[in-house]
Amino acid sequence: MASVNISEASPLLQAQARLATHVTEAAGIHPPRPEWRHNSVEALLLSHGRWFRPAPMPSDRPLGVEGLCFANAAQHAARFGLAYVEGYALASGVVGLPHAWCAHPDGTVEDPTWNTDGHAYLGIPFTELYLREQEQRGNINQLLFEQHLNGWDLLRDGVDGAIAANVGRPYTTASNG
Repeated sequence: MASVNISEASPLLQAQARLATHVTEAAGIHPPRPEWRHNSVEALLLSHGRWFRPAPMPSDRPLGVEGLCFANAAQHAARFGLAYVEGYALASGVVGLPHAWCAHPDGTVEDPTWNTDGHAYLGIPFTELYLREQEQRGNINQLLFEQHLNGWDLLRDGVDGAIAANVGRPYTTASNG
């Protein structure tokens, strides 16, 4: 596969490359945990994450409260029948941030918190079944970033089709350069 010159790539590919670099560097700072499938959320995303295509919110959809992305996305996904996704997103002028958003089956983002500020999104879309199971266990919101509340299940055991929905484009190192 031919190498892509990032300076000549589209703005979306440039943003995805910056976000992939950020997540890869963050994954590298965590010590190994041989008994776990993944040593960090970032390593989990590099193995199971999916890319999502930024898009402005439809004008008839409400925006949530800034700073409450996990709650906003959970409520928005339930209200409009979209996938709930957690991962990292790249906003204007900043490094990748832990974030939650919603996605259509084709991978198009509906971000009820940032609307048009997201430039790249890498995350795990959770199945409705997994979300219901977590809610019954009392685990709501921040399924990736507060794993200490659920026994580190995703890092320890990994992600399968019962947990992650088939939404978005799979992350691979080949898809990023």
